[in-house]
Amino acid sequence: MQRLGLGAGLIGLVLAFGTRGLYWLPGDAYWLATLATPWAAAAVLAGSLTPRWRAGAVAGVVALCVAVLVYYAILGLLERNYGASPFGLAWLLAAIPTGALGGAVGALARAHRGPGFRLAIAGVGGASAGELALRATASGRTIELAVLVGMAMLMVAAAAVTAARRGEALAVLGVAALLALATPGAIEATLAVLRAARYGA
Repeated sequence: MQRLGLGAGLIGLVLAFGTRGLYWLPGDAYWLATLATPWAAAAVLAGSLTPRWRAGAVAGVVALCVAVLVYYAILGLLERNYGASPFGLAWLLAAIPTGALGGAVGALARAHRGPGFRLAIAGVGGASAGELALRATASGRTIELAVLVGMAMLMVAAAAVTAARRGEALAVLGVAALLALATPGAIEATLAVLRAARYGA
């Protein structure tokens, strides 16, 4: 369990520095740091360190909570700019359930090997496509977002093509479609909860 915790913590550390590091790059690459699905993917990765879904859920929570705490330590202590964040540590309210769900999915994917991993990959690809479609309607980055949506769809296609049976391939496509449709609403709901928690409205 200790090794699992260390692995999950390391994933969270890499996620925090990787996300914040996008703001340090020249140009406007910082907008990639605002995407939510890489954080969910990190929880799935942390959960995949174990085949037990309860332990995987804990690993996912550890990874995302470490990421949030380290990210805002960088922002507040190193950059002295904590006030620039609209939500700050309130993101822990999203990190806990997202980490638990993503971690459990990762653990179940490992437990079921090939089919489980294909479903997990399809889920991440579908969720990414859904979030990117949401962003496309609110920004002028149409070309960049279209490329990223294409990459997400390639993930789904690869998972479906490598499925051993037709039923599994249909399940892969169904999971991807479900998450593509559900993710925009889930993101908007999460932001509404965070606004209420931070600002009381």
